[in-house]
Amino acid sequence: MIIAKWQSLPVGHAFVLINDHDPVRLQKQFTELWPETFAWQCDAKGPEEFHIQITKLKPLPETVEAGPLNCGH
Repeated sequence: MIIAKWQSLPVGHAFVLINDHDPVRLQKQFTELWPETFAWQCDAKGPEEFHIQITKLKPLPETVEAGPLNCGH
């Protein structure tokens, strides 16, 4: 759902992910699949909530698929 939301954003737009743990694996997945197409900004870093602003910087390649999401929990 997180990836689908980001993929549907127009270039230059963002959303804030609020999570109960640091989504470091999700960030790694974004980096591997869509390098240089997003910005990842941590606005609040735990311990109970993490607020991550994810911005779409460029159009996405049409052939990359995310596969199953594994954010660690």
